[in-house]
Amino acid sequence: MTSAFNSKSGVTLFETLIALTVVALLFGVVTISVRPPSPAMRLEREISSILAETSALRLRAIRQDETVRWRARYPCEAQQSDTVFFSDGTARGQDICLDVDGASDRLTLNSLIGRYVREGTE
Repeated sequence: MTSAFNSKSGVTLFETLIALTVVALLFGVVTISVRPPSPAMRLEREISSILAETSALRLRAIRQDETVRWRARYPCEAQQSDTVFFSDGTARGQDICLDVDGASDRLTLNSLIGRYVREGTE
């Protein structure tokens, strides 16, 4: 008659630790993916989007030797005007003020280089 208890059956401590590690990793991934991004993170994403868009427009103006106009989504002044990118790489336009759920920042147009920069950084 064979015994139901075998000395080689069961789970080792190493296997248990591996299983707990996998569960902890899955829990961490689920927790991060469920939580919405913070206002600061959304602000950074919006700033990156604006900087990429305006850099592409400036490059287009230079490459195609033409003037390119762009309307800012978040002007600082109530009277909104277009930002104009010239073929020599310069630009003229308004500053951009962003506010995302309390996180705010200002992008200033450096006319000489034709790029928006964060206030205080050049």
